[in-house]
Amino acid sequence: MLGCGHAFVLRVEYPGNAAKNGGASIVIASGKTNMTLKGDFEEPSDEFATTFTQADLGYRRQDPALYGKTWEKLRDRLLDLLDSGKSLTISAGGNSYGLPPIAAPGWRKALGECG
Repeated sequence: MLGCGHAFVLRVEYPGNAAKNGGASIVIASGKTNMTLKGDFEEPSDEFATTFTQADLGYRRQDPALYGKTWEKLRDRLLDLLDSGKSLTISAGGNSYGLPPIAAPGWRKALGECG
């Protein structure tokens, strides 16, 4: 799940053995392009069955660079990766799983304006 509101948040099912809390990282890959994202484990809930979360692409809420030009480039890099039209691989801890290409017309427009 990728959402934009109070924060730009990515939630992903962790591909390995997930902890209930603490730091974590995942790699999202499509073809030869990949991106490592650092975030935190989160305990699954009724609302979110995910076990990895990252807010604001790793920027602190108090960081004056949050939503600045460098942040926007990082956001666009992630969106380009997700919008590659190719299958995605989510990996961490020696485990991985695949996802089909995103097939939802117009999905990127609203997220590209976030920030």
